[in-house]
Amino acid sequence: MHSVSESLQKELETLQKEAFQLEITHKEKEELSQKLHYLCEESDQELARQLKHNKSTEDLSEQYNCEIQAVKLKHRKLRMKFENHLCQLIEQQKNLYSVFIPEKLPGEIDSAVNTKGQLLTAEKLKITQINSLEEKIEKWKQDKQGTSPVAVPE
Repeated sequence: MHSVSESLQKELETLQKEAFQLEITHKEKEELSQKLHYLCEESDQELARQLKHNKSTEDLSEQYNCEIQAVKLKHRKLRMKFENHLCQLIEQQKNLYSVFIPEKLPGEIDSAVNTKGQLLTAEKLKITQINSLEEKIEKWKQDKQGTSPVAVPE
């Protein structure tokens, strides 16, 4: 019986050693689990920070894109306004060129000379008419100073 008891004793010691080993392993696993849990929390916090940063970056990017689009639209409007103004100036230049074509100048000069002649003739006629009216007014004044009023012919 002694051998059975020794054998049980050895088996009990072995079991106690194994239990102790298991307890140490269990504590190590618990410590490892706590470390992993801490690392997971740290990772979650880092992920949340990165997500917040990404959202902030996306918002800024969207804001900048909107500003860029506004500037592009402003430049497009300015370009369109410039192009319209340029087209108007080109059209005016074409019109001016068609009026002042060197080939047309002799005709324009002749026309201007004829118009000047007509205006001078009309001016002389008007001066003659004015002088005639002044003479009639003067005569009428003289007749009025006399005794009888004289009718002024029209």
